[in-house]
Amino acid sequence: MENKSRITINVSGLTFKIRRDLLLEKPETYLGHIAMKTCASEEDPDLWIDRPLDSFHAILNFYQTGEFHMPPTICPNAFKRELDFWRISLWMTWTKKSKFLQQQAKLELTDDNGKRRVRSQIWRIIDNREKSIGAKIFLFVGISFVLASAVTMSINTLPQHRRFLTPCEMQKFYKDDYNNYVEEEIQFLSVPCNHIRIYDDRIEVQDVDGNFTKPDSLPTFTIKNEAFMMVEYITTAFFTVELLFRLLCCPSLTEYFMSWINLADIISLIAGYMTIVVFAITENHQQIVMKDVLEHLQVLRMLRLVRYCQHFSTIQVLKFSMKQNFRDLLVLLLYLGIGILIFANIIYLVENNPKLNNIPQAWWLGIITMTTVGYGDVTPVTATGKAICGVCAISGVVLISIILPIFVDSFLTLYGIAQLNLTAYRKQSNGVVVNTDNAKVTPQKISTISWN
Repeated sequence: MENKSRITINVSGLTFKIRRDLLLEKPETYLGHIAMKTCASEEDPDLWIDRPLDSFHAILNFYQTGEFHMPPTICPNAFKRELDFWRISLWMTWTKKSKFLQQQAKLELTDDNGKRRVRSQIWRIIDNREKSIGAKIFLFVGISFVLASAVTMSINTLPQHRRFLTPCEMQKFYKDDYNNYVEEEIQFLSVPCNHIRIYDDRIEVQDVDGNFTKPDSLPTFTIKNEAFMMVEYITTAFFTVELLFRLLCCPSLTEYFMSWINLADIISLIAGYMTIVVFAITENHQQIVMKDVLEHLQVLRMLRLVRYCQHFSTIQVLKFSMKQNFRDLLVLLLYLGIGILIFANIIYLVENNPKLNNIPQAWWLGIITMTTVGYGDVTPVTATGKAICGVCAISGVVLISIILPIFVDSFLTLYGIAQLNLTAYRKQSNGVVVNTDNAKVTPQKISTISWN
């Protein structure tokens, strides 16, 4: 029997004919298994299967084109049951995850080495690659430390939670670093230094009658509270220990340092150490000089949340959806950009508004109008300008409502499938053949599938 003979399949009363060789390319599936068993038959088999017809159209398309599309009219749970019946594993046939298989295979390369097994297990926990209790506890603790660091940094920017410099520290600061207020400095430095007392002329004072006494023109500075610095010490110590474990247990240091998330994590840790060092080895009044630089570097702490959340199924589906719909999103941005340029130039020409005295300012008005944000800081004043902005806003709504649902539909579909296939996904992560003779990783042969 030639492999190009056809097999007849009757599904819910509708007859389909498909070439045998297409089914033989996927022998692990239900139809592929039947095609292999009937190769020696002299007649083409005629199958009668009572299954939903809508799902079978997608499955037949998978055999014919190698592309897999979930019908929008079918709920993910019902579609998952159909995949189980036809013996099609979604994650096993996802070749775009081959990089994941290679990474997981490196973790499985134990070669009966207890040390490697321990490293692999630690890496799975600290990198949140498994759903064990230990991994969940570590994830909770890690996110808690990140949030504690973020809250501390935020509260520390409030003036009421910062400490004023004592008069002695003020005198040292003016002697060392400040020369803009010479007369005020001379007057202030002539007052005896006292670590406890704060002079009334340094702050705004209100008497019993409600009258205010304005402070002198000499600036008053504040520094971090020591209690918040203790929180920074603790969080920095935790992140340092975590980084050491990551470097010791990661499968490949080269790939580790190739990740921008890991590099950002290291940079934020260095910034934390810079803050601690400056706080420890310098006088309190000298910290003001580097305050702005250090506070900007502290913002990098927030990037740790990205690293902790990168293996969440929702984040992975979002990243994959953005990659798959990159062209659609690019078209959306292109249309928005063209609309902004056109409307901004027209508004600049027709508006006699001092807030729109240049085209870049009109760009800003076009952006907040087409995206329907409308901050209100820049508004048209003429009737013509208002009419143009109205057309601009309607155009933005139409563009976004037409193109954005394509991305949303893709995300919801993939997310529903991902939630139903987490168990199969974890099983596939262990289905990797490791050749321990030459220490080369060879994933099992899987079928081809692409997502569009």
